[in-house]
Amino acid sequence: MSYSAGDVLDLAAPLLNDRNKTRYTDEVMLPYLRIASDELDLEFHNENIETHNAICDIDVDIGETELDLPCRFFLPIRLFERLQTSTDDGDFSLMTERSFEPTAEPVSDLSVWAFRQGEIKFIGALTDRKVRLEFKQSLATLSDEDVNITINKAKNFLAFRTAALCAEFIGRNTTISGSLNAQAAVNMDALTTAYVKNRQGVRVRRRPFRIRGNYRTARVGE
Repeated sequence: MSYSAGDVLDLAAPLLNDRNKTRYTDEVMLPYLRIASDELDLEFHNENIETHNAICDIDVDIGETELDLPCRFFLPIRLFERLQTSTDDGDFSLMTERSFEPTAEPVSDLSVWAFRQGEIKFIGALTDRKVRLEFKQSLATLSDEDVNITINKAKNFLAFRTAALCAEFIGRNTTISGSLNAQAAVNMDALTTAYVKNRQGVRVRRRPFRIRGNYRTARVGE
C-alpha cells in the first residue's frame, strides 16, 4: 500500500514534539525527507531488493549508438534485442556487456553494450532494433508532499530519519537526533530483512544498517 510524503511528515512532526507543525512545517521538513528517501533507495539497491527492478522496451533506430534511458533509471542489469518489426518476445536475444564499447564496423544487430559515464552505449546497428532493458530504478523524486511512496512499510524509517535530520540540522540537538537515528536504524534493519527473507530460496544474514554522523554510529544491537 502506498502512502504520501505528507503522511510521513505527519508522523515526523510529533517525533519532534511539534504535532501542529508550528516550527517543523512540511516545507521545512521536505528536503530532509528527500535525504532519507535517497538513503532508503541506496540501501535497497545495495541489498538487491527486487522492488527496484524494472523492465522496458526501447526502440533503437539504425545507426544510433546510445540508449534513450527511461525516467528513474539508476543502473542496468541486462539488455536483450530483436528487430523492431518483430512481435515475438521469443526473438529477443541476450546482449553481451563490455567494459568499453568496441570499435568494430556496424553489423545487422547491436550484439554488445557498455555502461560508461551514466550512459548505455553500443555500435550502431544496420537495422532498426528494439532493446529490452532490465534495470534498477530509483524511487520517485519527492517534489512535494502529495507524491506517493511505494515501498511498503517504510514510513516509520522515513519518519524517524527525517525527524533525526531536522533535530540535528535545524534544532541543533544531537541528543534527540541520536535517539531518533537509533530508531531509524532499527526500522531500516527490520524492513530490509523482511524484504530479503521474502526472496524465494534466499536466507541471508544482513549487515546492520548504519547512520554515520559526528556524534554516533546508530546501529541495531547498540
